[in-house]
Amino acid sequence: MQLKAAAAATLLVGLATPALSCTLTLGTPGTLGISTSGQYLGSTQPGGVAATMTVATVGPSTMTVQPPTYTQVPSGYSGAGDTMEIGYTGSGLISGVTQAFTTGVTQFGVPNLLGIGTVIVTFNSRATTATGFRNGTYQMRTIVTCS
Repeated sequence: MQLKAAAAATLLVGLATPALSCTLTLGTPGTLGISTSGQYLGSTQPGGVAATMTVATVGPSTMTVQPPTYTQVPSGYSGAGDTMEIGYTGSGLISGVTQAFTTGVTQFGVPNLLGIGTVIVTFNSRATTATGFRNGTYQMRTIVTCS
């Protein structure tokens, strides 16, 4: 699994007031594993590892999480009928943030962390197919933005 905060592992986004900002830093990029049935590919499958992202904010912010997309699949595999899902949990001041696997765009709030530190969000990506995955290399990307 490949998790990216916009186009880079670290993203600085200015908010309405120039003094306010949000920094996203990729901790663990994550790894995809495959289920024994061959129908699930994801970070919660055997051999998979969740991705982590550290969030630091000055001022309250809203995080927007896109569902994953493939960035690499084996030759000849279209993935057209696959269901792509993302789920995540927060820690520390956002420990109440929990998103079950979903195919939709989601959002959650992060409070002002100035002088407090950072929080970590753990992401799990999953793809499901009815026909089974071909042998080869798969990569997914989830885009996370802060505003």
